[in-house]
Amino acid sequence: MKSKEIATTYAGALYALGREEEMLDELEADYRMVVTIMEEHPDLLRLFIHPLISDQAKDEVIKKIFPRLPEYLMNFLALLVRRNREEYLALIYDELIKIRAEQEGISYVTIRSPRLLSQKEQQHIENCMAKVIRRAVISKVVIEPSLLGGVKIEHEGRVIDGSLQRRLQQLGYSISNSQRGG
Repeated sequence: MKSKEIATTYAGALYALGREEEMLDELEADYRMVVTIMEEHPDLLRLFIHPLISDQAKDEVIKKIFPRLPEYLMNFLALLVRRNREEYLALIYDELIKIRAEQEGISYVTIRSPRLLSQKEQQHIENCMAKVIRRAVISKVVIEPSLLGGVKIEHEGRVIDGSLQRRLQQLGYSISNSQRGG
């Protein structure tokens, strides 16, 4: 079975559980937190996927690192460990997002900003994007200090570049073109 098929199978089961228990938002947020922490701490991820570390040791580490994780997600992570599917953790999350988007008509966007956005700013961007794409929008903010100012919005492979860096670049092109033609 291919990795995407494996991830889709597990993601589908998680989606069904979240929908049945009416807790999809919480499930997605909790799972995203686990994936984010694993990605931010490569040593933890290596330990989690290492084949010579016992299942019991992995379960104990997960319980210590994520003591407030809901039982259903703790059980899910233990299932991944028992079935030697730990390496699919992030891919399962990606597939869960895709399944939810398809089933519920949700679009996910990434907002890149040089600073943390306020809840109001993030909501404003989500509302504007929802009007443009005519779907509900859920956003994730990524801090990117190199932007200087403004934001970049990524949606389904497209980028809306409203960064200060891009505006300065456009200004430079305009000045350059006006000097040539002028």
